[in-house]
Amino acid sequence: MDSQLGTGATESVPAMSGEITILVQFGIAECKADELKEIFNKAVAIARSEEPGTLSFNQYFDENNTVCYSLERYTGSEALVSHFKNATHNIQKLGDIAKVASRRHNPSTRTACAHRGQALEVQ
Repeated sequence: MDSQLGTGATESVPAMSGEITILVQFGIAECKADELKEIFNKAVAIARSEEPGTLSFNQYFDENNTVCYSLERYTGSEALVSHFKNATHNIQKLGDIAKVASRRHNPSTRTACAHRGQALEVQ
């Protein structure tokens, strides 16, 4: 699993059968990019040590540090639910620093979450 804190991202979200892929675009509050990077670095460390079903968890920041893209891939619904459980504390912190501007996912994500009894908000 790679963690990249770089620039640029694509809205193309390819996924192999059964995999769940999510792309989230965050608008970053002024002067909060370093704080957001710290939260993501902690989340990546948790994913590496406690989430074997997380295939990738990458973040990309624009050159002005006002937009962040998080591209996430999971082996399936169980892995995604595990990530959400582990990320609850970090997700709460994110709300103070960044706002979700858009969220995209591959078609199997909504179905997988529904079968696991999880709600998936899509804008």
